[in-house]
Amino acid sequence: MSTADVSLHEKISLVEKVTEESSEDVRLHEERSLLDLAATKDKKKDEANLYDDINMIKIDDENKISTPDISSSFDDDDDEDSVKQRHENHGKRKWFCVIGCAIAHFVLGGFERSNGVLYIHIQNKFGNGASDIAWVLSLSVTLKLLFGPVASILCTKFTPRCVVVSGAILFGLGLLISAFVPHFVILYITIGVITGIGKSLAYQPGLVVVGQYFKKRRGAAVGLATAGGGIGTLVLPPLFETMLNYYGFSGGLMIISAVALHMCISGMLYKSPTRRKLHRQSLISHSCERFHDSRLINSSELTECQMAETEEQNKKAPNKYHKLWIGRCLKSCNTVKDKESSSKMLDFSLLKRPDFLMFCVGISFLALSFNSMLIFIPPLVKSRGLSGIQGACVMSVAGIFDTIGRIASGFILEMKRLRNFRKLLYNTVMFMLALVIFSLPFTVTFVEFCVVAAIFGLLIGTYTSQKSVILVDIVGSEALNSSFGILIFFQGVGTLIGPPITGVFKDKYNSYADGFFFIGSTTFIGAFILLLSNTVKCNNCKPEFSIK
Repeated sequence: MSTADVSLHEKISLVEKVTEESSEDVRLHEERSLLDLAATKDKKKDEANLYDDINMIKIDDENKISTPDISSSFDDDDDEDSVKQRHENHGKRKWFCVIGCAIAHFVLGGFERSNGVLYIHIQNKFGNGASDIAWVLSLSVTLKLLFGPVASILCTKFTPRCVVVSGAILFGLGLLISAFVPHFVILYITIGVITGIGKSLAYQPGLVVVGQYFKKRRGAAVGLATAGGGIGTLVLPPLFETMLNYYGFSGGLMIISAVALHMCISGMLYKSPTRRKLHRQSLISHSCERFHDSRLINSSELTECQMAETEEQNKKAPNKYHKLWIGRCLKSCNTVKDKESSSKMLDFSLLKRPDFLMFCVGISFLALSFNSMLIFIPPLVKSRGLSGIQGACVMSVAGIFDTIGRIASGFILEMKRLRNFRKLLYNTVMFMLALVIFSLPFTVTFVEFCVVAAIFGLLIGTYTSQKSVILVDIVGSEALNSSFGILIFFQGVGTLIGPPITGVFKDKYNSYADGFFFIGSTTFIGAFILLLSNTVKCNNCKPEFSIK
């Protein structure tokens, strides 16, 4: 081979090599372009999903910020349909929670208003005194209230559904065991302890979940939810009286335990909105970190000054939709951080607030008298020469008007003209309740008992249904879980000592009249303390969640 041929061959090889390298560069460039394009589409889709999640979270906020629909800026119709579906599911779910709460109040309210019926049949079977039987029944109600903080903590660690179903099983199990006890002392454990703890776990989550879902017209929603207690008072006392008379003490309690297990249906309808948002919180936190990396915001050290500076920077941004999205993420990151911390802790620092503390003390006095009335009204009716079924019917009349009072008070006290005077009107109802209690010892005939029971039911319905609403007016919805648990604890103190003291008056003076005078006096004291709490103003009372 000649030298010319070798040189030509080398040139051809060099040209081919350069061509291959150029083709490889073009191929790599095309691959990078495709990857960048895919990453851009994924980024836009993530941003669209992030905005939708932020919008769903902000729907539950009291101070809603109206912003234009910017989902179209991301060109994703499927995400827009998904947001609409979430809105619809959110609206349906909150009404299922109201139904579940109504079922819970139907069972618990009807059962507790049947304590007077159980009182008579326990006395007939075991022959113990009024004070001893009152201790058993009051212990059950007391533990339901004293375990309120425990139920609050369990609701944050687990789901309200699990807590309520577990409580319903304990509730029914305690009643079932009580049907076969040979001695009265065992009732302290079965009816007193086991059913008390079960009722506590099944009672509190309902009102808390309803309070979290409803920001507007919360009073009306709670009134509808607690109306089940009035219906339970109408149905269950005559039913329990009939079952205990027909099947005896053991057979009647077995049927009553089956009624208690219906609380499981209530629990299955609950789903806390805070649990539903946990996967969105992680997405928002990731987005905040991305903003920080891009030097838009610093989400870990977000202050009012920094938010103001960020808003000024956003004014210079060319895309107004992008600015709105950033602002929404800023506020949502801060809101989620506060709600996440508050949902994981129990705020005992609320007791430093004088208005909240006085409200709890006043409610404890009212609970003392309320539980005593439910136990001793049927025996008072029977002591006037009337039958046991007439005593149960008196409680049913109270249940009818209890339902009316719960629903009516929810809508009336939500009226714009009366909303600012809601606490004062609630206080007035408590004073009227004291007057009704003072009139009970002078009641003789069945018709008179029915009339007094009707007025009593209206007032008790208002007292029960609007209690959590007044609580929100005092401490705010953010502290509802902790404040409600603490309030229930104070109620437990009153329900523990009230019926036994009233029973001591019966055993000592052989008359129920003196006991009702004592009950009326404690109701008046509680109403007066509530009046004082309305005059106290709390400045700079911001909760500090410090108990995990």
